Amino acid sequence: MPVQAGLALTLNNLSNRWAGAGRDEEALAAIEEAVDLHGAAIDASLDDVASCLSNLAVRLGSLHRWNVAETALAESTKIRLKLNLTNPGVNEADLAQSRAIAAWLEDRRAARGTY
Repeated sequence: MPVQAGLALTLNNLSNRWAGAGRDEEALAAIEEAVDLHGAAIDASLDDVASCLSNLAVRLGSLHRWNVAETALAESTKIRLKLNLTNPGVNEADLAQSRAIAAWLEDRRAARGTY
C-alpha cells in the first residue's frame, strides 16, 4: 500500500474514532485530509476514495452542512456506480450504505427544518 493511501486510511479511521467520541470538528478535519490525500494520489483506490467521501458526507451532516454533505455523497455514489459497472454486484453493500446515508441526511435535515 502506498504511503499516501495508508495515511488516508489511518485518517479515515481516526475520523471515525473522533466522531464516536463526540469530537466532530476533529473528525471532520481528519476526513477532509484523507479525501485530499486520495485526491492527490495517482494510484488511489476508487473504492477507498468513495469510502472517504461517504464518511465526509456523514461528518458534514453531523455539523449540519447539508449542501456540502450531499455533494460529497453524490460524488461517492457516482464512483460506486462506476465501480458497479465494471464488477456488477461486488459493491452492493456500499451502494446500500450510500442510500442509507442519503436517507439519514434527509431525516436530519427535516428534523432541523432546514432545506
